[in-house]
Amino acid sequence: MAERDEMLEQLRSNFRKFGQQHVEPHQAEIDHADPAYQSEFFEAAVRAGFERCALSEELGGAGLGLAALLALAQELGRICAGHAAALGLHAAGLSALAAVAEPAAQRVLASGRPLALQLPEPLGLDALDTQLKLDEQGRVAGPAGLCLNVAPGGLLLAFALDCSGALAALLIKPDRSAEPERTLGLRALNMAELTLAADSTVQIAAQGAAALALYHDLLRRICLVCCAVGSGLMSAAYEQALRYASERYQGGCMIIEHSHMQEILSGMAAAQGVHSTVLTNLGDAVDLRQALALKIESGEAALRLAADAVQVLGGYGYMRDYGMEKRLRDAETLALLPLSTPRAALLLAALERARL
Repeated sequence: MAERDEMLEQLRSNFRKFGQQHVEPHQAEIDHADPAYQSEFFEAAVRAGFERCALSEELGGAGLGLAALLALAQELGRICAGHAAALGLHAAGLSALAAVAEPAAQRVLASGRPLALQLPEPLGLDALDTQLKLDEQGRVAGPAGLCLNVAPGGLLLAFALDCSGALAALLIKPDRSAEPERTLGLRALNMAELTLAADSTVQIAAQGAAALALYHDLLRRICLVCCAVGSGLMSAAYEQALRYASERYQGGCMIIEHSHMQEILSGMAAAQGVHSTVLTNLGDAVDLRQALALKIESGEAALRLAADAVQVLGGYGYMRDYGMEKRLRDAETLALLPLSTPRAALLLAALERARL
């Protein structure tokens, strides 16, 4: 256990240095530029081995599983939630795929591109709202909807219905690229509306019950990644707000000396402390039900804390120069991934009913 903790702490240190070198100098510029695939960032992450962080040793990973992935997302989330989400979602999709279809995962690794994800809405526990169709010749066509982590020349993990109406998990090379969407936040995470044509290259990763299990495992991993990104965002927002309140002189004293300001900051400290502690103790044993519950609470907590941090900075909180308005926009967008809070709550309720 001590050796595992030491390896995890070393990974955290590596993620922190990587973020300071490859993310921090560029994140503000990327946030206000036209949306585009961040090729230099991803290529640097590949060279550093971060895409393999949650994989087994046989696939070149550290063998630390989900703990390594959450450490990555949390450390990068402190610097830029968009970059953290981009790399975290790729690693989550890759590790979920490797668990059921190792050749498909190897193909993603060989591509040198992030894994794009299509995440259809769940219709209860055993069906997905997908319009993609897989015909008898193994060709797929139809609207895939809004996909995450889309990159030119990259692969897409998507879910379709075959001729019998059974679910299939597919690894697809889209026949054409799409213009990325300009989103409210997380702008380093490419999102695009994709429609697939029948000439797209397709590899079947899982079918039937195995495909549904892959979807649920992917959803579980991404929920936890979003919690980790949110935890990093909360820690950074709180620390910046605390520094500002300690240095801002107004009304005859530093504003941190006002009781109302102390009340706001103490609430922020409690929220980020609780979520950071919970995240540290998470592991591969967390099931989908627990992951959804954590995602709902974490998303709402990150939103509240980011809004409080903007309030602490006053008018400066809305200025680009201070970066706090970016954190608020990132928190707003993060709360929608991988499902909006109302949809996540519906799935959680269905899982709870199934336990009775």
